[in-house]
Amino acid sequence: MYQGRIKLSSKRVVMPAHIIRTLDLEPGAEFMVRLRDKEVVLTPIPSSFTEAFGGALRGTYRDDW
Repeated sequence: MYQGRIKLSSKRVVMPAHIIRTLDLEPGAEFMVRLRDKEVVLTPIPSSFTEAFGGALRGTYRDDW
């Protein structure tokens, strides 16, 4: 797990470059924000359904039906 600081200004949240590179984020990336107890959880929203669900059904279909 990586821990780092982010900075909140009046119009943006600044995230450490290490996290941006690790998650392969680009300017304009969108996030789902959740509040869990007293923690803020940011989850990147995939740019496409293919990226989000690709491989999700792997192993569901069999050739010997």
